[in-house]
Parts: sequence; structure tokens; C-alpha cells
Amino acid sequence: MKKTLAILSFMSAIAIAACGSKDDDGQPSGPSITALPVSQAEGNDATFFDFKITLASASKKTVTLDYATRNKTAKAGTDFLATSGSISFAAGETEKTIAVTILPDIWKETDETFELALSNPVNGILANSTVLATIVNDDDQESDEGYTTPDNYAGYNLVWQDEFNGTSIDETSWIHEEGASGWGQQRTAGLHRQVVQLLYK
Repeated sequence: MKKTLAILSFMSAIAIAACGSKDDDGQPSGPSITALPVSQAEGNDATFFDFKITLASASKKTVTLDYATRNKTAKAGTDFLATSGSISFAAGETEKTIAVTILPDIWKETDETFELALSNPVNGILANSTVLATIVNDDDQESDEGYTTPDNYAGYNLVWQDEFNGTSIDETSWIHEEGASGWGQQRTAGLHRQVVQLLYK
């Protein structure tokens, strides 16, 4: 009987040790991990957006997690460089920085956004799994590529669209008319890419 009790006690000790990184409900435990949003001007040269990642408290264990950028209105390769990897907090550390390269241009445009996604935390709990970055426009030069209308408007449905690109109108698809006073004359010279959309409510 004594041998049996000794074996059971030994197995209980192993079970307790195996559950040491979880709380009483069997859920992951550890300090809360928070990523802070970033918003700054685009700039004229390649710049960096520094995402600050913090732990709510220092841990006695190494805390790790993975990260990756995600497109929103800002696109990887055009507005920023796609970035992914992992970071590690050594015991006692509470702050890390993830740098993402921003690709500036000279054109006036609306502010654009992308996300940094966090995943696979070890010895920590994610307070937020995504965080937003805003590239604030600081240019005033209008683009020479024409204007592209939105694909949709609230309360409207798109029923037809077409697009053309060039210096003259394709007369198999479009009718070119000139009025008695000459209106319409030479209106196609230097035509840039445009998107024409007809919407109805």
C-alpha cells in the first residue's frame, strides 16, 4: 500500500508541473501583450513606422509571439514593405519594437491604413490581435493618372461601368460628337486613365 501511495503522489506532482503555465481553469496564463497603434506623416524618404509591443508586467519566463502586416487601403509593395517574423521578450523585459518600412510618394491622396496582426503567443495573452497603422498624407501634388471613382456608394447599386486609357476614344464603343459651336473638338487629346461609373439609387 505504501508503494502505491508513493507512485500516486509522484504522478500528481508531474501533473501539477505540466499545468504550471495555465491558470486554475486550464486557460493560458501570463502577462497581457498589447500592441499600440501608429499614425504619422508619410514623409519624402523611406521611413519606419515603429509599433510598440508591451507586456503588462515582467515575466519570469520567455514570452514570444508572431507578427505580420496586412493590407487595408495601404498596399504592401506600394505604400509599405510587407513585414513578418517573431519577437521574444527575455525574462524581465516588458517592451519591444517592430519596425515597418513606409514607401513614400509625391502625390496628394487620402490617408491610408494597414494592420499589424499578432498571433501564437507563448507565456502571454494577447490583449489585441491586430493594431492599425495610419499613413498620413503630407503631399500636395495632384496625380496625373486621373481620378478613379469609388466602387460603391452607400444606398446606391452599380449597374454599369467601363474604363478607357489612351489619347483617343475607341469609336466602336464610344460616340464622339461636335456641336455647331465646336464643343467637343479636341477634347480627347491627352486623355488619362479614367473609370466611368453609372450608378442609380
